Amino acid sequence: TLRLMTFLFLAGITVFAMLTSWQLNKNRKSLLITALILAVYPVMYLYPNMVTYTDTLTMFLTTVVLYLIAVVISTRSYNTWFAVGGAILLVYAVLYAVKPNMIVLLPAVLILLLMAVVMKMKNKVQIIVVSASLALGIVVSTVTITPITQHYGFDQTQAKKTELPVTHWINMGLNPVGSNGAGAYDLNDDNNARQSRIDNNPQLIKQSIKYRLKTLGIGGIWKLALDKAQMLLGTPLFGFGKYMTGYAKAPTFYIKHQSMLNALFSIMATTVILIIVTKLFVANIKLTDDSNAINQTKVTFIYLVGIASIGLAIFHTVLWEVEPRYFLPLLYPMILLVAITFDDENKPLHMAKQYDRKISITIPVVTTIILILTLEANRNYPSVAFGNMEYPARVNILQTVNLRSTFSFKLNAPQDIDVLKVNIQPQDGLQVTLKDGTPLLPQNNQYVIEKHFTGDRPIEVKLQNTGKGQKSIVLYQKTNLFKTLFHGTSITDNGNKYYLPYEMDVYDRKTFQTWNYQSGIPNNK
Repeated sequence: TLRLMTFLFLAGITVFAMLTSWQLNKNRKSLLITALILAVYPVMYLYPNMVTYTDTLTMFLTTVVLYLIAVVISTRSYNTWFAVGGAILLVYAVLYAVKPNMIVLLPAVLILLLMAVVMKMKNKVQIIVVSASLALGIVVSTVTITPITQHYGFDQTQAKKTELPVTHWINMGLNPVGSNGAGAYDLNDDNNARQSRIDNNPQLIKQSIKYRLKTLGIGGIWKLALDKAQMLLGTPLFGFGKYMTGYAKAPTFYIKHQSMLNALFSIMATTVILIIVTKLFVANIKLTDDSNAINQTKVTFIYLVGIASIGLAIFHTVLWEVEPRYFLPLLYPMILLVAITFDDENKPLHMAKQYDRKISITIPVVTTIILILTLEANRNYPSVAFGNMEYPARVNILQTVNLRSTFSFKLNAPQDIDVLKVNIQPQDGLQVTLKDGTPLLPQNNQYVIEKHFTGDRPIEVKLQNTGKGQKSIVLYQKTNLFKTLFHGTSITDNGNKYYLPYEMDVYDRKTFQTWNYQSGIPNNK
């Protein structure tokens, strides 16, 4: 079911990207260029196929929203404006619930509205309709998310006990040596922040922010922003070596030269984006004829995607934590702007007929190839990452549980693995062991064991309280919404079922610099 869902979302990206291209350009050459871009810039064959994260759904929803916006700004019918505006409201409400950083579309449209007034553009009313639809979408999403989660058995009052403050994400964004890259998500920072919340000591996160700002200085902050920008824009496709290799289906040559090839692909991705930006500057100079309604629509759409892309980049490189996948929702829309800037009006008529016949044959062939490659990627790669994951829906399901004696869990390994990580904050008097008594060692604010496990038998993990009194640990709580997404057995405490947060890897990452929990000061040891 998950693989079919993923394929349909990614196939939807192909369909709505091509519909957007046609809506804005109304010529088949634009469709052909769109299809070729989708075929040769294959986000869809890689990361979104391999793990069940929010990114696949976000890419699809963003593509749909932008297509609907293109319909509004390119038509003159009041009925169409309000009907499509209602559709924008509903789709964007889901998009915002899944990926809050896509709120960037609303300020981008508001800036576009200001530009339309200053530049006396003729589609101001359409832009107002789009702005109202996006704003109402955020309102609907905010109002409905609580009753929906409660309907599916999730008690949001309990979630506030482990809800992380905004400062946590800013703190991770200032970590120059995070486990996933400079300023990226860091499990150690995450565990420390959760533990500080449990201990009612959130000021430690603010201390860490102050220390990192002081240590980095102006030059360090500038370099960190550049590193984060390179990660966001340069490696949105190929920054996931863990998911691309390590499996039997990956070619031996690729595994052996993984680092070199990833660097090459990153350079290619960055080069393509730079070429696109240059092309768009030139295209905007040509698309300034106010008498041409199609040109006006093109310019409006280019401004919208451009402003949103700049805003998203600034948000993640200056203020927030960053990962390559965060730019995926706007990656294809930005690239596809190239296709809508082509114009065939000056082509001779006798050439046009022959050229259009070739395009009419090529477009369905290329589109079919895209869909086949996407389907094949779904067949060949794992579609759920190892361990308990909460990313399929944006709901916090972590709960604080008191460990009085011993909790036991059985975990199913989907294949042979070499590293098991239990994502629980280490404490004095808390022991995590296998069934035979082999201990998992505290490392980077979690318990880790490097050992080969075969995929044909479950792994039993025990959590033991060997100290005095109760110990607070954070586990996943089962809800109706998530009952089919968990792996392994559960324990029951006070009538509620809880699952172990864990990860399984075929290899481990290198150790990295951490911040000490007691003082908020990085530990250089």
